[in-house]
Amino acid sequence: MRKSFLLILPLLILAFLLPVASRAADAFQFTQVSKLAGPYDLFVSKEALKAINRDTGFVLYSQAPDWQILLCNPPRKVYATMPSDKFTGNMAHTISMIDAVTIEHLQFVPGSKKETLMGLQVIHSTASIKESEFRTGLDPTTARVWSGDCWELDQHLVPVRVCHALQRLYGLPLRNNLPLRVLYHDLDKTMTAALETFKCKQGKVDVSYSVPPNFKKVSTEMEVCAVGAGKGSALDLLMR
Repeated sequence: MRKSFLLILPLLILAFLLPVASRAADAFQFTQVSKLAGPYDLFVSKEALKAINRDTGFVLYSQAPDWQILLCNPPRKVYATMPSDKFTGNMAHTISMIDAVTIEHLQFVPGSKKETLMGLQVIHSTASIKESEFRTGLDPTTARVWSGDCWELDQHLVPVRVCHALQRLYGLPLRNNLPLRVLYHDLDKTMTAALETFKCKQGKVDVSYSVPPNFKKVSTEMEVCAVGAGKGSALDLLMR
């Protein structure tokens, strides 16, 4: 018995010393543009979700089973973790909060008609709200009526709280599934895309991550979401 153990001991030591390769799961890969947050590559499966800003490299990542949120900002070399329901997304928005307030107040009617978008089954919902309902000092009789359309994936890939975290990042109304397209317009029929998805294909998403050792952990969303000077790639942040 002792002899057998001594024979396999070198193999055990070698297995311990070798790095463990990160596993990647099959995923949907979307190319999306949010009016508030900018362009993102979104990778999502039942095991993990990763959103990477194509301009800044900013990363939002979450994985099973706890679905905590990891935020990484490569230009500033900082990161933070938090429960998914604690992420607000406010600091990640790049345009005025006036538009953000308008978009986020749209309450879409749940369970509307089902359609196909880019070969995927989606749920198409609609919304309508008077501007006087969320802005003070406006005459309800003359206030503009904002309306909108939302197309969301008709699959439950990640928990609702993770969908909400992504929607907060994008500055969208909270829905229970992943958003693919959100439009809003007023009485003048001026239509604006709050979110557009331009590409969808099969991809891979990491089901584990490792933050570079030279990145500093910070405690608040504000500290990690502030955009640093220059652009960085987030692909080196997450182990493949």
